[in-house]
Amino acid sequence: NELKSMLENHPWIKEATIKRLWPDGLAIQIKEHFPIAQWNENELLNQQGEIFQPERIDRLPALPQLFGPKDSQIQVMDQYQLFNQILFSSGLKLTGLTLTHRGSWSLTVNNSMQITVGRNELVSRLQRFVDFYERQNIRTTIDIGEVDLRYGNGIAIKNLTGSVSEVAVR
Repeated sequence: NELKSMLENHPWIKEATIKRLWPDGLAIQIKEHFPIAQWNENELLNQQGEIFQPERIDRLPALPQLFGPKDSQIQVMDQYQLFNQILFSSGLKLTGLTLTHRGSWSLTVNNSMQITVGRNELVSRLQRFVDFYERQNIRTTIDIGEVDLRYGNGIAIKNLTGSVSEVAVR
């Protein structure tokens, strides 16, 4: 029991099973945490949405960055998967997702583009952006820095150069 407890205190080990092999042996089986996202500042999420906190998570830069209030990791993880499916056809990669205390969603795409979705009609708003994005040429899309989707039937875009564009989509 002491060995099992010691092993399970290691941050990367989810569960340890120890069996005695008669007469003088041990069989140890270890299930490790597999990180799928970075949670808030210094924690990781595994596939079941469980939080674990190993040292030196800065060595895992390819993981998406998910942020949210306490105990919201399952909701944020589910929304991340849904948003990722919507963005997939456009070639955009969701690299960050934030849920605020007020219930508003913001995305980071391709490590640079910021998209504010808001609290309502999340799927339809993001799909409106994807439809718009797919119709643009590559020169136009490279300059997109920030996108605001909180409008009833339009999109506000701020280019990296600082100019603001409004686009109505019907």
